[in-house]
Amino acid sequence: MLRLVHLQRSSDSPADDPRYDLFDAGRYGEESGVAVSSSSLRRKDVREWLAREGLTRSAIERALAELEQTGAVAVELPPRVGPRIVRAWFDTVLNPLLQSLDLERDLIAKQNWTFVFRTATLELIRPVRRYLEIEAQQNLDQILELTVGLSGRVESHDHAVERLQAAVVTLHEALVTNRKFLELCDALLAEEKLRELGVESVQEIFGAYPPSDRYELIAQYAVNNSREQPLHYSTARFWNRNRDALLRSLTIPGVREHHAAVIEIGQQLAATNTALARQLRDLRHELSLREDVPYVAGDRGKAAV
Repeated sequence: MLRLVHLQRSSDSPADDPRYDLFDAGRYGEESGVAVSSSSLRRKDVREWLAREGLTRSAIERALAELEQTGAVAVELPPRVGPRIVRAWFDTVLNPLLQSLDLERDLIAKQNWTFVFRTATLELIRPVRRYLEIEAQQNLDQILELTVGLSGRVESHDHAVERLQAAVVTLHEALVTNRKFLELCDALLAEEKLRELGVESVQEIFGAYPPSDRYELIAQYAVNNSREQPLHYSTARFWNRNRDALLRSLTIPGVREHHAAVIEIGQQLAATNTALARQLRDLRHELSLREDVPYVAGDRGKAAV
């Protein structure tokens, strides 16, 4: 869909001081049909208006030259959305995505990759599309199509997420196949250690997990730099007592190299996250002021308290 703007010399324009009328042939998100945008504009005003609408300097000069020679010109401009589409973008894409990216940065700062060993995925660190409802992804496609540079930032973010997930999987595998880590787990799960915790059996700690998964689960907690667990977790007494010793396993030769790689890739993801979030916030700010659309729709039926 093209957005065309028609410029023509005003009918009552004096020869020594030409004036021009501007007709905008449609904007996304508004009623269809041609509407007069401005009238009796001087050449300088036309140039400034076209520049604000995103037309390049060379294209502006060509349009002005044709306008002076023929008295009329049609100019194709970058698409511009209206307030209805902006409202939908805010509610379904920009606000949810910015909230998710904020959470993502917090998790990275804590080195909590939210890794789940059974699916070998990062539960809360995801590619951009997986932060959105399925129906909202079509709005994301429209935003990417109309916003210069945003698609590249999304691709950079998602590539960093893929690299991080692969690195975390490798780290987890290095840990559960490391003899020293397995020996440490066995020592901490010995009967005398369990009695110190007031636990009668290993199964009491791991609940529904089968015995074969005990190392995988402990390694998952270590990889995710898990904090002290609330007491309603079946693993809480075991993990909280032994957390420091188990986290030191990440420094074992053969494991620490993979741990360092995870942290480095996490920092790279944090940088791409920050750049993407900044562009999304700038876009939201620009659209909000231009189209008079608040970031969050208020309830007009309720008075402020």
